[in-house]
Amino acid sequence: MEYFSYYIAKAIVPLFIVVVLPVMVVWLVTRWKINRDNKNAEIIKKAVESNSVQDVDKVIMGLRNASQDRSEKDIVLKNLLRGCMFTIGGVFLIIIGFVYWHDNEWVSDEVAGFWTTGAISIAIGVAYLIVYRVSSKMFETDGRHKD
Repeated sequence: MEYFSYYIAKAIVPLFIVVVLPVMVVWLVTRWKINRDNKNAEIIKKAVESNSVQDVDKVIMGLRNASQDRSEKDIVLKNLLRGCMFTIGGVFLIIIGFVYWHDNEWVSDEVAGFWTTGAISIAIGVAYLIVYRVSSKMFETDGRHKD
């Protein structure tokens, strides 16, 4: 029985990461979009109740522009944020892999998984940081990206 419970315990974390975590992310994003749409519908409903057609058109255009209006600076800073998050996450995963490797003294599938995922995450993070660097240099030379 102890042998069986050991493998069940080892299977819980990957199962959580592969199944539960993506489902929770999709659920949260969907819930956020539904709440945003409900709030926009309430705003439009109040504008319609005021019996002003011009106001309703302005409100609808304002809601569309508010969700789609991003400045170039926001996009560049978002690339910086994503690059830092992916890179730090990848370094963290590689450190966890080294901790497991030090405890077991041999490379297992878990360690290889941590190292592979960490390396991929670092590569994605570095790519975001390169895009940030190139785009910020481009905006500086154009004179568009001044603080």
